[in-house]
Amino acid sequence: METLTQNSEVLIQPQSPSLLRQIVDEVDMLDESAKTELLRKIKIQRALEMAKELDKKFKGAFKPMTEEEIWEMVSENRKKWYEESINH
Repeated sequence: METLTQNSEVLIQPQSPSLLRQIVDEVDMLDESAKTELLRKIKIQRALEMAKELDKKFKGAFKPMTEEEIWEMVSENRKKWYEESINH
């Protein structure tokens, strides 16, 4: 009888909603502009996290360039893009 009582108690105990259900319930109470703002903040946070990871990954991978080296690289790229646009 004790097992039956224990099983009955397990079946009767109310379950709390899942975390996802709780989040959805909170979001459902927001108006459209607040939902849009929340989504924007989530996407910004994700993009920042990805950018930080990339910063860590590429740290020290690039050498600092002088202004003259930058201008030279830009000039070479422009020439290449110009030649490619003429040939297509």
